[in-house]
Amino acid sequence: MAHLITPIPPLYQIKEIIENESRCLEYLQDLSVLPRTMTCIYCNKPNMNFDDKELTFNCGKRECRKRISIFNGTIFSKAKLKCNQIMELSYFWLSKATRKQLNIYTNIAPANITRWTQIFRTIITQEIRISETKIGGPDIIVEIDESLFHKNRQNKTEQLWVFGGIERTKEKQIFAQICKDRTADTLLDLIQKYVHPGSIIYSDMFKSYDQIYSRLGIRHHQINHSQGMIMIDYNETSNELKIYHTNNIEATWRVLKDAIPKRNRNKDDLPKYLLEQIWRRQNKQRLWNAYIECLQNKYEDIIELIEGYNTE
Repeated sequence: MAHLITPIPPLYQIKEIIENESRCLEYLQDLSVLPRTMTCIYCNKPNMNFDDKELTFNCGKRECRKRISIFNGTIFSKAKLKCNQIMELSYFWLSKATRKQLNIYTNIAPANITRWTQIFRTIITQEIRISETKIGGPDIIVEIDESLFHKNRQNKTEQLWVFGGIERTKEKQIFAQICKDRTADTLLDLIQKYVHPGSIIYSDMFKSYDQIYSRLGIRHHQINHSQGMIMIDYNETSNELKIYHTNNIEATWRVLKDAIPKRNRNKDDLPKYLLEQIWRRQNKQRLWNAYIECLQNKYEDIIELIEGYNTE
């Protein structure tokens, strides 16, 4: 019987961890999210004594006597919630529970839920930025398009356009980036940044795409949507029938807009929400493990920001 791969563990498997603080601590230590031993960062004395009541490592050196929290340098640092409560919230957030559902499942105040989901989004988007790579590859088709995510009816200049692409592979990797405008220079720069040069690009007839091949040297087919969503080309010499379309990127826009609330489609929130959806797509078969890996990494440049969220 084949082993069923699930993106996150069933609730019954993780129930004890998210309900019991001590069990959660052990779990996080087993996964190297939290340390079992610590060297004093003040005097370099190894093997500090652990106080399991205060959850601190205590330096035994008489001249030092410093205390360091087991959560130091992690998203749990200075948190008012217990670690198991944070992991419970993480679990249901990864499961795509709504904000109202998160409140019902965890009994955490809505303001804290908003703050913590911001923290979760911050650490996974940091992971995306570090591992950012081009999509596509030799002879892989990449569909590209741009889509309007926000518009101000009173001020037409206040618009947020997102430019993106999806590769036709089993993984269906995507990129999605807010673009300052839709000029050829802007979109071609983004294509050069996010699309592998050996790819084959499919797009609509938007004029900014006309120079993809001449300027970037990337093979390019354009579909005239005024004549239909699909273009069919029959090669009599090779007896080959080719069908051109951009249905996958069009469907991706629908998925992204369904996943990102309208209130968050603004210039401050939208970039992180887009990166969250890319991260979820990249790790759709292993969401929980990928999230744990994000917790294992220590991003010193965002710890201060996270601690600020925790103490507000």
